[in-house]
Amino acid sequence: MKSRLQDQTIKSAKAPRTGKTEIKDAIVPGLMLRVTSHGAKSFCLVYKVPGEGGTTKTGKPRKGKPHRFTLGTYPMMSLTDARVRARELLEQVDLGIDPRPKRLEEVREQNDDTVAAVAKRFITQECKGYIKSWRRIEQTLALHVLPTLGGRPIESIERKDIHKLVDVLVDEGREGGPLPGAAREVMKHVHRLFDFAFDQGIIKANPAHKLKRKALKANGEAGRELTDAELRAIWKAACDIGYPDGDWIRLLMLTGARRNEWADATHSEIDTEARTHNIPSSRYKTGRDHTVPLVGPAWEIYQSIQRLDGGDFLFSTTGGRVAINSASYAKKKIDKLAPTDKPWRIHDFRVTCETRLAALGVKPDHFEAVLGHAKKGMEKVYNKHSYLAEKREALDLYAAHLMEVVGQ
Repeated sequence: MKSRLQDQTIKSAKAPRTGKTEIKDAIVPGLMLRVTSHGAKSFCLVYKVPGEGGTTKTGKPRKGKPHRFTLGTYPMMSLTDARVRARELLEQVDLGIDPRPKRLEEVREQNDDTVAAVAKRFITQECKGYIKSWRRIEQTLALHVLPTLGGRPIESIERKDIHKLVDVLVDEGREGGPLPGAAREVMKHVHRLFDFAFDQGIIKANPAHKLKRKALKANGEAGRELTDAELRAIWKAACDIGYPDGDWIRLLMLTGARRNEWADATHSEIDTEARTHNIPSSRYKTGRDHTVPLVGPAWEIYQSIQRLDGGDFLFSTTGGRVAINSASYAKKKIDKLAPTDKPWRIHDFRVTCETRLAALGVKPDHFEAVLGHAKKGMEKVYNKHSYLAEKREALDLYAAHLMEVVGQ
């Protein structure tokens, strides 16, 4: 369909029930308006580059196959601006220049307002350099949000769409099991993403504003100490599972570390001479460098992990390029092999470690250093002691105790 595009006709253009509707402009050749079934409207230019199809016998360049160049979304881009931009591109095309390799990525970055494109800008502008766990935010969106909503214009997302995302995680999850923790993370990060889009003027309101799910209210308790029987069962199941999830679980048990401290660990952070895991402040919860001595079985586990060709991450299913990203999935595999009478959480390893260290006679400031808790009051200002020797001694004592419990 070809017509002289006008602002009024663009505003009144109705969304098709399925697919896309394209309205060609009678003023600028190749310029058209696309309307999706979700009501999103965008300008694009369809053109053929002279010479791409070779030449005729007389040496005249043949035009190749048609290319499509997205100019921008309406009303973020006006009809006047779309025509000006289309004419600029057609001038390049007439000279035999395909503008796509040079400008396509830039145009997408500036004008593409799909959920995936806005999420990319959100991570770059709001998370990197400001939030230590920005990679986890990026991975959560990539795993649970973008596969479903990534290709849709962000302004088309409604409250019910977000509820559907949460429903899948709460009711189904992976392999038929619920993932309430992942659902809480999705709600939190989606809310921040839409806040960013609202602040940027891309959407008129945040559809996740004050969105509540009572069933997902976080457990305020720190956790519980696992029993000897539970530790034995979990350790054995982790050994059976092996790399990467099983080895990750065992290192958490041995060191009392937070889940992401090992999930995001890299070979570059391991000092093989000192036998330590050196976590930089950029990804440590308290905003300071933290050193974890690798004693006995913890060092043996690290030595058994082969360096992968694709990247630096210790625990990965993608050749080291991307870190593992599902604690719930790993725990689910453990629970299948070692069901317990009471429910437990990954965080319980930290509670168990601190409780057992206290029972073994380790001083409070020493086991607090092992767990990496922030120092309080003036001690935080004046006490710069690293407690490295004390941490090594405490973890050595705990490893011996844990090996005795699990029967190794």
